[in-house]
Amino acid sequence: MDQFKKPERKSYSNPIEAYNETFSADEIVNGSKIFEADGKNIKLSVDGGYKYDDNTGKYIPMPDGGNIIDITEPVTPFQLLTHLRFNDNYNHALTWVIYQKFEKEIPYIRVRTNYFKRIQKENNWGVTVENIVPWTKESITDDYGKAMIKRVPKYDDFTIAPSNVNYEPIVKGHWNLYEPFPHKPHPQPVSVTDMPQTYSFMCHIFGEQIELGWKYLKVLYERPKQILPVLVLVSKERATGKSSFLNWMDIIFGNNYTQISPEDLHSAFNSQYAYRNIIGIDEAVIDKQSAVEKIKSVVTAKTILVNQKMIAQYRIPFYGKIIITTNKETDFMRVDEEEVRFWVRKLSLVPEDQMTESFFDNLLSEVPLLLRYLSDLPEIDYSKSRMVFTAKELTNDLLDSVKKESRSTLFKELEILIQEYFDSNEEADSFQASLSDIKRAWFDRDSRITSSYIKKVIEEEMGINKKEEKPVYYKSPLYGSETSGKTGRPYTFKRLQFVGEPSKKQELPF
Repeated sequence: MDQFKKPERKSYSNPIEAYNETFSADEIVNGSKIFEADGKNIKLSVDGGYKYDDNTGKYIPMPDGGNIIDITEPVTPFQLLTHLRFNDNYNHALTWVIYQKFEKEIPYIRVRTNYFKRIQKENNWGVTVENIVPWTKESITDDYGKAMIKRVPKYDDFTIAPSNVNYEPIVKGHWNLYEPFPHKPHPQPVSVTDMPQTYSFMCHIFGEQIELGWKYLKVLYERPKQILPVLVLVSKERATGKSSFLNWMDIIFGNNYTQISPEDLHSAFNSQYAYRNIIGIDEAVIDKQSAVEKIKSVVTAKTILVNQKMIAQYRIPFYGKIIITTNKETDFMRVDEEEVRFWVRKLSLVPEDQMTESFFDNLLSEVPLLLRYLSDLPEIDYSKSRMVFTAKELTNDLLDSVKKESRSTLFKELEILIQEYFDSNEEADSFQASLSDIKRAWFDRDSRITSSYIKKVIEEEMGINKKEEKPVYYKSPLYGSETSGKTGRPYTFKRLQFVGEPSKKQELPF
């Protein structure tokens, strides 16, 4: 049966060695009007040429009277290819061998009218990732000849089609800027005991909400297109694992993760994060309202206009998820009362026995185990919320504190004044006051606080709206109508909303 076996293919350490073993003389004289191939030998149209020596694996020059041949020593097939076909241009000959003879994938692409090179290298964690960097047509031609330009794959545009499981580099004729996932899941089922470093770190980050943490990672891995809430890790203390979590995301997701500063959100150029799937913002204090609104819009954006240096603008789908770490526990940014796009976790100090020199090495080695564990978790119900998690699941005491701290200064001032009123009038369950009553009683000398500003805070932040569509007669204890009364459209402020307990006079049903 041995005669039916295919001969084993010899493995070569380099393409030149491979070519010298597998060459064809027709390739060496391709397109030449002077030389022609006769088996492995190459001859002139008259006499002379190159005779192949099977013993040495080299060509021996056979000079003719015309002294056309300027090689006097024996040469390898690749050397002769370089001399005869590529005019002694070594790079052009090597390019032809690699990318045409052996059909290796060309590292260049052309998108629209711009050229790029795909460069693979190891990141800080030893994970091999791919970068797409602008390249010039002239550089490609100088290095590899004009023939290479014709072989560069051409695509109409860029797109983003995230997939960590079934990756496709080309989607409907467009080059996919989402990069291949750098890890493979473990082939066998995994339990948390098989990945002790990962499990310990997950417990530290997500605490009593660890099941939601596993759910969050499963969505990141399996459904990178899915919208997710902004995960915010906070702690006043250092060495709590905030930055380590971002580093872990970098380890797992490679170049599909990036880290930026709040200022980058205002930059004219956004290519740093426009086609990334996970965006980390470390040690962030986002005090500009424009940055706050930018983050909120980024979380739910469907597309983004990419603005990159030296490249014409183009629009692509956008699937960015944001993770923020900060030492500002309640005032890192303004979060409105009705906001459901934030998940805030407060971290404690990482135990000293866990943060060892091998911490990240252990996390890296356990990534395949983590991926298999996530894959085997129960399927997620995506019908409950467009962000997977419901507001009830994400709500905790810290998020409530952030929302309270995010209220305007006028809200806080009004809240104190109203509470003081009820403290001084224990029998009152409510009182009425118009905008002019409030302005005159509490802010008469403060020109910065206008009636329109008071109206906005009362209606938008406090959620108190006038019930009366038409002016009514009322008495206000604040200013000018506590005895005689007047006509207007007052707001009604109730004790239960501001003090949280009824007056002693009020009877409660039991």
